[in-house]
Amino acid sequence: MRVELEGPPDADIMFVGEAPGETEDKLGKPFSGRAGRTLNNLLAQAGIARYQCIVTNVAKERPPANRISYFFEDKKCTIPKPKMQAWVNELKEDIELYKPNIIVALGATALWALTGEKKISIFRGYIIPCSLVPGVKVIPIYHPQAINYDWKLYFQSVLDFRKALRHSKTPELPEVKQIYRPNVNLPEFLAYMEECITNPEWDRLAIDVETVQPGSHIEELGLSHSPDFGISIFLLKGRIPTLPEKDELLLWQTFARLVKTKKIIMQNGAYDIGILWYNQHILIPDLYMDTLIAAHVCWPELPRDLGFLGSVCLNVPPWKSGSAKNELYNPADAANTFGISEVLDLELSTQKVRHTFNFEMGLIPVALMMQLQGIKVDRETQTELKEKWNTVMVEMKTQLDTIIGREINFNSPKQMQELLYGDLKLPAQYKRRKSVRDKRTLTTDAAALRKLAGMVPDNPIFNLILDYKKANTLLRFLDVKLSPESRVHTSYNITGASSDDEEDTKKTKRSFGRWSSSKSIILPFGSGNLQNIPPEARKMYLAEPGWTIIQADLIQAEAVVVSHLTGNTKMQQMFKDAFGLANKERKPYDIHVLKATELFGVPWEEVNKVQRKTGKVIRHARNYSAGPGVLANRLGITMSDAKKLIVADERVDPSLGLWHLSIQEELKRNRVLTNLLGRKHRFLDRWGDTLFRSAYSYIPQSTIGDLLNVSLRKVYDKLLEVPFEVKLLLQLHDALYPMVRNENVNETIKLLRDNMLHPLTYNNQEFTIDVDFKLHTSWAEGEELEINWKEVGDGIPKII
Repeated sequence: MRVELEGPPDADIMFVGEAPGETEDKLGKPFSGRAGRTLNNLLAQAGIARYQCIVTNVAKERPPANRISYFFEDKKCTIPKPKMQAWVNELKEDIELYKPNIIVALGATALWALTGEKKISIFRGYIIPCSLVPGVKVIPIYHPQAINYDWKLYFQSVLDFRKALRHSKTPELPEVKQIYRPNVNLPEFLAYMEECITNPEWDRLAIDVETVQPGSHIEELGLSHSPDFGISIFLLKGRIPTLPEKDELLLWQTFARLVKTKKIIMQNGAYDIGILWYNQHILIPDLYMDTLIAAHVCWPELPRDLGFLGSVCLNVPPWKSGSAKNELYNPADAANTFGISEVLDLELSTQKVRHTFNFEMGLIPVALMMQLQGIKVDRETQTELKEKWNTVMVEMKTQLDTIIGREINFNSPKQMQELLYGDLKLPAQYKRRKSVRDKRTLTTDAAALRKLAGMVPDNPIFNLILDYKKANTLLRFLDVKLSPESRVHTSYNITGASSDDEEDTKKTKRSFGRWSSSKSIILPFGSGNLQNIPPEARKMYLAEPGWTIIQADLIQAEAVVVSHLTGNTKMQQMFKDAFGLANKERKPYDIHVLKATELFGVPWEEVNKVQRKTGKVIRHARNYSAGPGVLANRLGITMSDAKKLIVADERVDPSLGLWHLSIQEELKRNRVLTNLLGRKHRFLDRWGDTLFRSAYSYIPQSTIGDLLNVSLRKVYDKLLEVPFEVKLLLQLHDALYPMVRNENVNETIKLLRDNMLHPLTYNNQEFTIDVDFKLHTSWAEGEELEINWKEVGDGIPKII
């Protein structure tokens, strides 16, 4: 059936989709099926009345199997067949007849028909000219059906529709006000910097640097005092300097004077500041705003790259499009960073999250210091470990090849599937799906191998494969390039780590206040992510001679927070009674033993190791509503037994379920939760279990992430006050790792405890999470300290 355009002839907004679907084909009405319902919801959120708009599609008929490629000659859908070309011509006539003020291109096909462009991910959210009917403006937005497949696109699409509504008042394209001065000569650039220095009204300055690798050498420097102006100068062409040495020295001397007089704005300031310090030894004394951090605080689940922020915050043409950088790229980055900062400044105040922003900005110096300092590796230990695990891997491979009868690449999913499900004819194992509508995907991951091993206990290949993969993974962390000083470096990402869905191997990109780490671009030595180093690989990270690594760890931090959120007074009292005791003295206050006594009905002293482990696993799993699959996998039990355990725990501890319901009620209001230190987070997932599990974990995990970083910043500030040297090596999970000379261990432990005890409040009840300590000669091997702080009081413990 042909599906015609609908809407009033005087509409200001025209929506153009791709083609009718099954429901539209039956009803003869555009966007009347599932995608149409999503569109209606989006419009309601944006304040747009659909009945006042024109709604149509590029193609007037439904393609077979809903494949739009049927109407094109090529796979890339750029050469239309005659029927599609006729529909495009018809669309042109409709636009000329109805003269909408703005056209919303819903998806890539509409974008192509209206502008000739194809990459919806690059152009979405920007106001761009229509090539089909020149003079008309277009805003590309993701197709509603794409949003149905990826609900994370929903909120950003609401912002895009609101932008479309704002621009529907007039037909004119936004006026381009920006003046860019790319690749200027040295006198002009120096004159601009001098003008910035002497002009008191230009109190803020956006800086953007482009670098070449390796070495992170500055290729181009861009500056902006206004969202309407950007200027840049090239310092390198390829790897060849563009200026004589004395001229470049003059430029950097002037730049150093300039940054001392202004409030500086950057995108990903931790990198740019690090580059300027490492290469030029120029310190930025007043970083007023890192727009990446500001965006993370305001919209924690939205993208934070400059191109996305420009589409949401500004009325400028897209400047990040194309694979090759044009000459306007750098000055446009500087000017648009300035413009984005003005919008985010208002948003921080509107959302009342400036305190979180200031807190995260204060972490940049610490993160940068740890990145540039790095961690020393003992080369001799590294060599020994590499030889050991290479030998193990070869032995495992030889045994496996002998048993199987041929050589297999155990890192190849295809070959592994052929072996397990073809040759051995074992039951196929599939990745867990988020929805029954999702396609089932075969897997041979570690969980699948362990499950198969349980089915065929007499076959040794499963454990051998797991051991082989373990050795192979370990070698990737051992066989790393070291700096000339035998150091590895990591880049700490303040905007945070991903939160793992307990029942899904895929990671949901959301920051809960905890840092992540990745490969350092400035100093590219090491494996990158130091937060995932296996214990065996940590053995090569030795304390320097005469020094000791101290591990200061928040004790059962998340469990303490959950006990207060759920109102579990029994657990609260146990944590309170154990506070300040030595490690061995805390054994009568073991919450995992407590859980085991509740589940199995046995006296405290009769709880065995298996029961304690069960108590520990189910406590953590149920805190965040993990299902029976997680319990069965972690405890090595059947799904039936796992379900019985959950039912039993719900009976003995109903407070968790009530807390979960309270979180769901809070989400219904505005989908925003606030942790115990005031950090807000808007959740964008589709309503359901995935959203709920993330929300349950948010307050405990983000509170502890922020608490650890409060402690880190306080310790960092104290380093200048103490009369001895302290090297902060790592921030890892719930612990800090400083290194000090042996004679200063006692004072450092006291300093750490004093600055890590931070009172928290919930429901007008104050509580504090305790800290314990280990001493390390290497990162892997630590000695647990037995310190009774109730006896030590305000004094310094005598450890060494």
